[in-house]
Amino acid sequence: MKLRGYLFAAATAATAVAGLTGAAQAATFGNSGISFDDDTTVNFTFQESHGQFRSNLKVQEIGGGSTVLFSETRSSDHGRANDWKGTCGVTVLNCNTSFKFEAGKTYTLALARPAGRNQTPASAVYSTNNLNAGSYQQAKFDGTVFSGVTISFEDIGGGASPSRCGVEGSNPNGDCDFNDFIVTAQAEATESVPEPATLAGLGAVAAGFVVSRRRRKAA
Repeated sequence: MKLRGYLFAAATAATAVAGLTGAAQAATFGNSGISFDDDTTVNFTFQESHGQFRSNLKVQEIGGGSTVLFSETRSSDHGRANDWKGTCGVTVLNCNTSFKFEAGKTYTLALARPAGRNQTPASAVYSTNNLNAGSYQQAKFDGTVFSGVTISFEDIGGGASPSRCGVEGSNPNGDCDFNDFIVTAQAEATESVPEPATLAGLGAVAAGFVVSRRRRKAA
């Protein structure tokens, strides 16, 4: 019976340690913001774009700096063809990148464009709704960051009616198609290091098991 007890205790301790190692859980990764409980690296891949502006997609720390993930070298592959379609290797040259989100900090994704023709000012839209004018939704998230998520942006071009865009999300000046800049993202699995006390407890259980075995042999 003692042997069974030690085996049960060892299994329980091992399960507890295993529970401490696993993928970090995102506090949020969507339209309410981006933040993680642990430092987490996320891999991003550019899919395609359909905006007529030469845009940059960047990670913006709220109250801090920003890091550009992808830059369009031109507005599209072939002008207006295929609704200003831009593809990897033509419009965007570096289509894979990673960013390490630090624990406890809040971030957003920003789709920014430079000043354009006819004195159009530089501007940006954000994946976090409350950072946009009128708190409009300018990005859609399909999936989860740990299993893989597609992020689709609506830029600030087009001419759809304010009522339509107000219902569907997107700035009233947008066309509400949410295909102007599309990327996928997936977090890398991270492992938490077990606390020293937990490791010591597991060691004590193992030591007890060895002592028990020796006593049984001596008897």
